[in-house]
Amino acid sequence: MRNLSILGETAVELPPAHRLLDLCVDVTEERVFVLCGDDSATARLLTYDSQYTLTDECVLPFSATEQIMSMHFVMEREHVVIALASGDICTAGSGVEVVGTVDAGIAACRWSPDDEILALVTGEARVLLMTADFDVLCEHALDEGQEESVMVNVGWGTRETQYQGRGLQQEEEQSTQQEQSPEIQVSWRGDGQFLAVSFVRAGMREIRVFSRDGQLHSVCETVTGLEHTLAWKPSGRLIAATEKRAHRHEVVFFERNGLRHGEFVLHADTQRALALSWNSDSSVLAAVVDVGSGVCVQLWADRNYHWYMKQELRGSDIQRVVWDPEDPMHVLVVCASGFTSVRLHSVPAVAHVASTESNAASCVVNGAQVLYTPFAYANVPPPMCLHTLDARVPVRHVSFAAFGAGNGFALLLADRRTVVLYACDSGRSSPQEIRRFMLPGSDARQIAWLEAGVV
Repeated sequence: MRNLSILGETAVELPPAHRLLDLCVDVTEERVFVLCGDDSATARLLTYDSQYTLTDECVLPFSATEQIMSMHFVMEREHVVIALASGDICTAGSGVEVVGTVDAGIAACRWSPDDEILALVTGEARVLLMTADFDVLCEHALDEGQEESVMVNVGWGTRETQYQGRGLQQEEEQSTQQEQSPEIQVSWRGDGQFLAVSFVRAGMREIRVFSRDGQLHSVCETVTGLEHTLAWKPSGRLIAATEKRAHRHEVVFFERNGLRHGEFVLHADTQRALALSWNSDSSVLAAVVDVGSGVCVQLWADRNYHWYMKQELRGSDIQRVVWDPEDPMHVLVVCASGFTSVRLHSVPAVAHVASTESNAASCVVNGAQVLYTPFAYANVPPPMCLHTLDARVPVRHVSFAAFGAGNGFALLLADRRTVVLYACDSGRSSPQEIRRFMLPGSDARQIAWLEAGVV
């Protein structure tokens, strides 16, 4: 029954005429390395300290028009490794140099969590595993190999053995006809023993799981409408991807052996899923999505086998998110003009006034819905609730009243300006919206309802 509250936000703007291309984090020295380009297409590496003050700047030996496939700080060697789509691999530390080139180009690139292995997919669809010194460990074609783990499925209870109706069959046909993005994605398991690669083969997207030594472990079952997004849960249980259906978007999960293992539906206004990313303790899944009015970051968490959208982070020209490798409640939201450091906190929203007339209520945020349960009168276990309230806009923060019986509560919506007040009598009755107003010129993170007329 916990919600995600925002403790603090720090917005960092790049120098004028600079455009952010990528960034990475050094957790030991609390530094942020930003790769950016200026008006003359010169690529520069900027270094920010723990207070987000610009401390260093160097020019890189490639053009800012190059496509960046990966940027990663290798802690043991204390340098930043940048991989380009052209095939060049550059390091920036005590000096800047090009350490190697992949002749066929680089289509995807990802370092293992222990920084010991670099996984590359070349432009010729070949998988390369390299050491931290860029020595090749193994190389083979992406679509070749014999599975170590072969799925055994007798068909009982599967979708193929059940009648699904004409409407769902037509929907699957439309999903199959959708044009597939050729983008390739690589994601490692948290312990670095396995990696997953998502790519398009014969017009259908496929996810393959490889072991640390490059052996094919499994091939995930075929899903129509599967998109390029890919994120392996650090705890190792599930591989997350997105599926676009005719009338909805879903986040789907696969096990290491390739079997599908559940899903949840993204909000109805989702038009495109751009990226997925887990935090370090696997408690929050960030989805970067296009909702028509712009790109936002949705933070999802599961409780009791049910998924809730706990926060929606909005901004201008959002590109991706980067989680802190050690602090699971710290995330960087990357935009074209800079980045925003967001500190989160997991906290329950419960009535806290000690009164005999208190409903002992709880509010659980799920996007634009607030799941309200007065535990003094109805002991309803989550994910169920006694009343579902619709705020019409995703909720940013919930605060119960600090006066009277403490049964009322206030909502701050995702636009950071709209406040909605609810009142509730003692008992099982549903809370009623009593006022909705805009904060003048405000950019609020949290609210508190201190008195009847003071928010």
